[in-house]
Amino acid sequence: MKKGTTSYTTKGLINEFEKLYRKTKKPVFERISKELKKSARNKRSVNLSKINRYSVSGSNVLVVGKVLGSGELNHKVNVIAFSYSDSALEKLKKSGCVAKDLSDLAQDKKVPSKVIILG
Repeated sequence: MKKGTTSYTTKGLINEFEKLYRKTKKPVFERISKELKKSARNKRSVNLSKINRYSVSGSNVLVVGKVLGSGELNHKVNVIAFSYSDSALEKLKKSGCVAKDLSDLAQDKKVPSKVIILG
């Protein structure tokens, strides 16, 4: 039985974050690569209500899984996630939040300060 991901794009992201961890020794990059190595069944999903509950205005939220659209957001946050549902993207834009992909984080090679990891 195969373990882990079989997607080439996900494997590329894993390699990028492992390289970033070896270069910078920041534990957030190691955590992201470990979470991405999990199979699709074990990937985490987070609702907007949970992001609203555990974040404050202006904070940076990292979700290594999928952001789902259940719930509302009452404040502006910066969300970095592996993927988004259509309703979640619509609600994030409606509340004035910034939504980025993990691939954007890998290309920037910078971790925002004070990241809240949910999932």
